[in-house]
Amino acid sequence: MSRKEVSTKYPGVIYREHPMRKHGLTADRYFIIYYRYNAKNYREPVGWASEGMTAQKARNIIGELKENQRRGEPPFTLKEKRQAAIEAFEAEKAAAEAEKVTFGKFFLQTYLPAQDLKGAQTLRRERSFYNVWFKDALGTATFEDISELKVEKLKRDMLKAGRTARTVEYALAVIRQVWHLAERRKVTNKPWPGRFVKKPKTDNRRVAFFTQDQVRALLTELETLSLTWRDITLLSLHTGMRAGEIFNLLWEDIDFERRTIHIRDPKSGRNRFAYMTLEVLSRMEARQRQQGGNGFVFTGRDNGKIRDVSNTVQRTIDGLGFNQGVSDRRHKLTFHSCRHTFASWAAMSGVDMFTLQKLLGHETAAMTQRYSHLSEGGLQAAARRFEASLEGKIVTLSPREATR
Repeated sequence: MSRKEVSTKYPGVIYREHPMRKHGLTADRYFIIYYRYNAKNYREPVGWASEGMTAQKARNIIGELKENQRRGEPPFTLKEKRQAAIEAFEAEKAAAEAEKVTFGKFFLQTYLPAQDLKGAQTLRRERSFYNVWFKDALGTATFEDISELKVEKLKRDMLKAGRTARTVEYALAVIRQVWHLAERRKVTNKPWPGRFVKKPKTDNRRVAFFTQDQVRALLTELETLSLTWRDITLLSLHTGMRAGEIFNLLWEDIDFERRTIHIRDPKSGRNRFAYMTLEVLSRMEARQRQQGGNGFVFTGRDNGKIRDVSNTVQRTIDGLGFNQGVSDRRHKLTFHSCRHTFASWAAMSGVDMFTLQKLLGHETAAMTQRYSHLSEGGLQAAARRFEASLEGKIVTLSPREATR
């Protein structure tokens, strides 16, 4: 190509002629623009005459860039203009591809493989949600096709089929997780349509707790099946610790001298302490001698962190007949009932609600009030006052009762 540059009648526009390449009867011209922006000179090629470029069009490009610079709205240079065009093209391409991705395809091929940090039991439940509910309701729909109405209908169908409000809320939470992952992966830029769907009203709090005879039977049976789960169950019964808190427990968190357990990053978001009974202390000391006192206090078969409550516990509870004839799941005994048992026994023994709140790690006092009816110094004392008033008696309360 000839290196000779020829000015045009348009300021800032020049061209070079190709010595061999023709455009019609004349040599093909390669147009270049030059301009100044932000104290810097720019010189950028804009294209061939044979591809549709003209001196007038080149000058129009300069005018457009100058106007952008004056208004302070990018692109300010031809390079930026081209980059913006590329990004716009890629966005359109991604949007077109996203229209082909169905909820079902994304759930199975992208969402589930990305949940490797979740426990096996949790993954089984989420897959079950998909197979039973999501597949028919949302599986073949793209994210753009899923509306608030579709989410609302799924909620109603699950409730109509007898699923508990808590189960429905859990299912919607799973869909929300899938949606947010799709947003992060640029599959959709549509906001989660279920954000306006009202949560089903629920009172799914478990209220059942073990009797002392049931606890003795459960621990005796677990000792023959799994010493690890026998000790985990005992720890929850005697401290009120949640399963996840126990699974995260490290040997460095246990202070044998002070008989305390440091619970880190609990569900409430605050650290707290649990206190070991003599039986728990004895078990922890025996376990430390056996394991050497490094890493997790309780480990699975592969010596890794335990992530889910073993089915052994529930099978043992059911095998002992503790749930026989119980239909309301809130009254069924499970591993989580160990925590309720600790709280219930503590309330019945006279532990005040404020102290119990701190022991359980409840964020608000309202969460602890479910145990207040078991406290002799709380609602029972109020009932005794009422009863005495009907009989014309005066009841003398202890100082502790009087302040509650």
